[in-house]
Amino acid sequence: MNFPDLSTKLKLMGVEVASFGEFDADERAVKAAEVEEAKKTASGEVEISFKPSRKVPRNTRNDPVKALTYLDPIDSTYKKFIFTADGSRLIGGILIGETGSFTKLVSLVKKKKKLDVSPSTFILGAKGSAEDDAGELADDDVVCSCHGTTKGAIAKCVKEGMVEFAEVKKCTKAGTGCGVSP
Repeated sequence: MNFPDLSTKLKLMGVEVASFGEFDADERAVKAAEVEEAKKTASGEVEISFKPSRKVPRNTRNDPVKALTYLDPIDSTYKKFIFTADGSRLIGGILIGETGSFTKLVSLVKKKKKLDVSPSTFILGAKGSAEDDAGELADDDVVCSCHGTTKGAIAKCVKEGMVEFAEVKKCTKAGTGCGVSP
């Protein structure tokens, strides 16, 4: 199923929030499994179940997507990443409190690029490397979504000798739609 790009990065009451790709694919998978289970029960199959008083983790082995989540109540940070069932591709996510990797993550999802790192790297980080290295972005990666400005367009302006932020803004329109100031 093809979804429109609803990737968003906001600052709400001083907290950075971002969502990208199919950020709720795991919840939709759970709903679909519940509907399927309800159909089986309605078809007359006998179901014996034990309803525990507290929530028990459900078996996610056969889910079409896998979610990794991280919550740090000390730093007020939450991350949720949704991957294909085999973990080979990132398909969406939510970031709260720390959104520095947003541009890189949106690019991975849009390009449907096969991951060259373990999904756990998105939560734990890569050993010995900076999380947000602009060198990792391709020239066609969008770094300012207001006007679709790419890394390549900004790099071209810099190579042409533009060193002031105002000059780059004038050349590329980067930062003019959302009000970013130097």
